[in-house]
This record gives sequence, structure tokens and C-alpha cells, in this order.
Amino acid sequence: MKCIYKLLVIMISISMLSGCIKYVNMADLQLVTKNYPKPDEVSNLSFALAEPDLKIKYSLTGTNMSGLSERIRYDANKVACFMTAESEKILLSKGFTITEKFQSYNSMTFTQKRNTSALFYPEIVIDIEEKAQREHISAPFYFPKDKLKGRLEINAKVNIIMLEPLSGEKLWVKSIPVTGINELIEYDSYQYIGTELNGIAVPEDLIPIAARIDALLTTISNDVLEATAKYVEKHEFEFLNTDIVKLKGIKRY
Repeated sequence: MKCIYKLLVIMISISMLSGCIKYVNMADLQLVTKNYPKPDEVSNLSFALAEPDLKIKYSLTGTNMSGLSERIRYDANKVACFMTAESEKILLSKGFTITEKFQSYNSMTFTQKRNTSALFYPEIVIDIEEKAQREHISAPFYFPKDKLKGRLEINAKVNIIMLEPLSGEKLWVKSIPVTGINELIEYDSYQYIGTELNGIAVPEDLIPIAARIDALLTTISNDVLEATAKYVEKHEFEFLNTDIVKLKGIKRY
């Protein structure tokens, strides 16, 4: 009888631990496309365009990292594709010619680097750090669980870069200030159970964290595109063409 009772307690415990994870389909990122005017004249400079160099580093508890990693990958991919498409529209509206689009600078061949005036791309580094404290809570009939509370700190560094691809030298860098997030969070600890997700669903307890990451990625995307439209001007980059020619002459052989 004692063995049966112990087995029953264990089964109830496992059931409650696994059943407490409720995945919720969060709303997708709201990324709004825009239309831009046609240029008055076309520049003689041709640009290549690379997807954002987007790095997201997170220091989270094991279960939170597991529960959020798919959502973060999904968000990062969507933001990168959106920014690349919108940046191309902005540069074309400025009168520049877009020769090719690349996944990254490293994916360009020597010939492509030689024949391209400059490579345009945003550089984004996001640090997500969870400074949590664990509070033990006893509960009858099932395994005790923990409650986590602490601060969630999210900071980002963002640059828009124009690079001469043959030499790898940066011709123009525009830093964009980004306001970080630092606030108190509190949620229950849980055991992560591997499951196939579509990148939108997250554990219900982690929605506040995922929502804040979503908001920051959306803000960064909008800020980069606004800065591109504001600061990238044809006459300024045509002035840099002298440096582009010199760099290519040095690195060509």
C-alpha cells in the first residue's frame, strides 16, 4: 500500500509539473512597411546590401532560456528580413543603385567586393540579462516549487555601417542611441518540456519577458530605418568616393 501511495504521489507530482506549462501564441511583431518617393536623379555609386549583423546574447536561467530561445530566433529572423527590405527601399529612394544583397559581409566573394563601391548594413548587439533570486515555496501533495524574482536588464548597441568591402575598412558609422530596459519581474519556476513550437508560442509565465524583447526589437528596427532615411545622403557618400577608390587601389593586388 505504501508503495502504491508513493507511486501515486510521484505521478501526481509529475502531472502537475508538466501540466503547469501553458504555451500561448503571442501576437506577432508589428513591423510596418512604408513607401518612399522616387529619386530626382541617380548616383554613380552602387551599394551592396547585407542583412543586419544582429547578435542577441542572453543570460537567463536554464528553463527561461529554453522557453524563450525559439521566440528570440523567430523575432531576430523576422526583424533582419524586414530591415533589409526596407533599407533597400530607402537607399533606392536616395538615388543609389543596389547591386546585390548578401547574408553577411563574409559571404561576399573577392570579385563581388572588388566591383562594389560600398556595403551597407546595420550592426546590432543586444544583451539580455536576468538577475533572478530564487525563493523556495513548499506545497502539499506535490514537489515543492520555486518562485523567481529579480531584475531583467536589456541593453543594446546599434550602428549603421558603410564599409568598403575589398579592404574591410569602415567608411561611415552612425551610432543610434537605444534606451535599455531595467525592471522588476516575478514568475514561477517550471520544468521545461521540449516541444515543437512555431516560434510564436511561449510559456505563459514568460510572456512579460518575451513582450519586452519584442518591444525593444521593434523599436530598434524603427530607429535604424528612421536614421537611414535621415542621415544617408547622396552628396555625402559621393564625397567618400575618393576614399573608396584609394582603398580599392591599395587592396586590389
